[in-house]
Amino acid sequence: MPQLGETVAEGTVTRWLVDVGAQVTANEPLLEVSTDKVDTEIDAPADGVLRRILVPEGQTVPVGTVIALVGDMAASAGSGAPPASTLASRQAGPVHVAVRAPRHQDSPRVRRLAREHGVDLAQVRRSGPNGRATATDVRAAIRPAQPRDDVTRQPEPAAPRRAVPASAVSGTRGRVERLSRRRKVIAERMHRSLQESAQLTTVIEVDLNHAVKTREAAKDAFRSRYGVPLSVLPFVAEAAVQSLADHPVINAELDLAAGTVTYPAGVGLGIAVDTDEGLVVPVIRDADDLTVGALARHIAHLAARARDGSATADDFAGGTFTITNTGSRGALFDTPILNTPQSAILGLGAVTRRPVALRGLDGEDLIAVHPMAYMSLTYDHRLVDGADAARYLTSVKNRIESSDNAWEHSLGIVEIAR
Repeated sequence: MPQLGETVAEGTVTRWLVDVGAQVTANEPLLEVSTDKVDTEIDAPADGVLRRILVPEGQTVPVGTVIALVGDMAASAGSGAPPASTLASRQAGPVHVAVRAPRHQDSPRVRRLAREHGVDLAQVRRSGPNGRATATDVRAAIRPAQPRDDVTRQPEPAAPRRAVPASAVSGTRGRVERLSRRRKVIAERMHRSLQESAQLTTVIEVDLNHAVKTREAAKDAFRSRYGVPLSVLPFVAEAAVQSLADHPVINAELDLAAGTVTYPAGVGLGIAVDTDEGLVVPVIRDADDLTVGALARHIAHLAARARDGSATADDFAGGTFTITNTGSRGALFDTPILNTPQSAILGLGAVTRRPVALRGLDGEDLIAVHPMAYMSLTYDHRLVDGADAARYLTSVKNRIESSDNAWEHSLGIVEIAR
């Protein structure tokens, strides 16, 4: 079992791609391995024949465990069993196999989906980073062709009233499925997080009028220049990260057994990403050194890699503080669970336009419609007091609502206008 990342100690064999006795080719996929962070393919170490599988599918073993034996092809012409010398040489020590680098080709999940549905990846229209195909691209190729518009259809009788479409019956109804490793890891971590910390959530409302206007002015030129969309999330992320400097306890880590509190040298910003296989949290290292534009690019690239399966284990290491944007799915606000051992996680709710009371230049009360959102901070009350959480949220709110920030310059709006 190869080392799949600095923080990865074990891996699960999810699928053998070659049967025992079959020929294998060096640097061609031999098996699929899943960790608590990523799925990837392991290549054959050399040309030969797969003699024995020592770790069956579904079994988890530590890094460095011998998982298979590959013998010389010449031995296949004999009795079918490898010579003793071959086995001895293989058992003397593990062969360091190559981990297929996922960022330069299609991910194992995409290739598996294509195989299961008979889709030729060479014919798939690719929309992922660096020319990779995504699961969405494969599903689009799976769909049957739509009826041609030029085919003459018989007119349908007009319905007396609009009918409510029947809900599709779920394909999982009445079925029992084995829990995937990813979902099992998520379940264990969420349960452990609630057991090992005293979690409380504080909510504040923020006016995103300035952020939304800045985004509207910059989004087209930003996408044209960098090839990624500009959402509201990077504006909130920048304010959240910069506010941690004034409220370091929010970015700290408590070790109650050792009686210590660790304050990291920088901010490793985790961004919760919703994927087909569950929630993952890739990390932007040294996020406190980045502008809103740089954060937007990092968020877009990491989210794309997390969704197409090309992220590596190291992409998920080093987090000190997390943001989850459940508002992108329409949630008004939520109470997110801590990504332990971190001490806080910030949730951003849906941006909705609603009336707010404002104070005019002459001191008069005004009513205006602004884009508003709720931000919720879940924190470990063993380390963070409610007043600390409230002060931090207020700091984030003030940064977002201030018109004195340098968003326009960092996004290049001034240069674009020229």
